[in-house]
Amino acid sequence: MTGPSFDPAIGRKVLADRRLIEQLLALAGGAGRMAWHSQRKWQSGTFRGARHQMCVEFEGLAEIEGGERLIAGLSIRHFAVPGVTVVEAQVTESKHVAQPPHLTVTAELLTLEED
Repeated sequence: MTGPSFDPAIGRKVLADRRLIEQLLALAGGAGRMAWHSQRKWQSGTFRGARHQMCVEFEGLAEIEGGERLIAGLSIRHFAVPGVTVVEAQVTESKHVAQPPHLTVTAELLTLEED
């Protein structure tokens, strides 16, 4: 009888996704919380990767400052994630609410798998 098999590629992908999220939140100075993250496979004739959509929520004025740093710095941020290269990162939507102070930032990142 053998136990369940482990696919190392899946483990690397999970680790890469976690590092991508950690670095996105670090850009906000550790403020905010990941509300959701989705991804779909992407490929061209010569590359393959994934298109990630992420939504981060910021509660209160202090956290909103972190959200503003995320908005300002995402497109110029260099991500260091083993196994993938982030080739595109952009904020696709941001919503401010005055009372109670709340900011929701949605971003899209395109990653390419490194062989």
